[in-house]
Amino acid sequence: MKRFNIISIIICSVFIYSCGGSGGPGAKANAGSGTPIVIPEVSSGAMTVDGSINDWDDAGIPPLSGLKWTASFSKPAKADSLRIKEIRLACDGSYVYLLMKVDPGVGETNRTGHLGYIYVDSDGSATTGQYRDASDEYSGWDYRIYLPTGFFGGLGKTTQSMISYKVKKITRGAREKVKYGYKFSADYDDVPGGEKSSQKDHSDIAFSGKYVEMRIPKSVLGISAPTQVNLAIKDLSAFPDAETTVSLSLKE
Repeated sequence: MKRFNIISIIICSVFIYSCGGSGGPGAKANAGSGTPIVIPEVSSGAMTVDGSINDWDDAGIPPLSGLKWTASFSKPAKADSLRIKEIRLACDGSYVYLLMKVDPGVGETNRTGHLGYIYVDSDGSATTGQYRDASDEYSGWDYRIYLPTGFFGGLGKTTQSMISYKVKKITRGAREKVKYGYKFSADYDDVPGGEKSSQKDHSDIAFSGKYVEMRIPKSVLGISAPTQVNLAIKDLSAFPDAETTVSLSLKE
């Protein structure tokens, strides 16, 4: 178990009220209007994780529109600086599915490093996970999903691009008074089954062209319906870093 400093998350709230059958295919996904967004539930086996947009289009699942990305000091992020251009979400009884359009694509650049982070509040409670104090809107993140990119091969073999996801559970953090304010820290623990790569786990995370697709078991993220789940997605390729959030209410 290692201790790291938490980067403060600047949140722009978006409300998504259901990941159940009531929305169905073609549910409206407008994040900026304040209208509740329905995240459709797909049948088991309907989504093939291959980096293709086809399953999503066939199911009538559009990108979330109206997402508000914020950068430093709550200023709007510049759209042309974002690498994450679109986000689509779906779920079934076992998994949460995520499709992101990224430009440049994972296989279209020779950079290594990371695409970003996804912070998950899996129970809708500010008093679990990364806890600062009861009035702090940044409290409550229970898991962090890291999205590193890189290459494999070499030594006479063809070098190929890859992307991974690494899920860590965030345990209760601490607040320390420093010269110019407060420093926050939390502990990150490994989660069984929480690390997958496109190199060897093709059914869990994949990329093709400008799309990255993944599925993460609800059990890995500590999600059990009914519950509210919040996501904060951080684009580390933007300059400066940019973030947006979505909130889901999962029904049984």
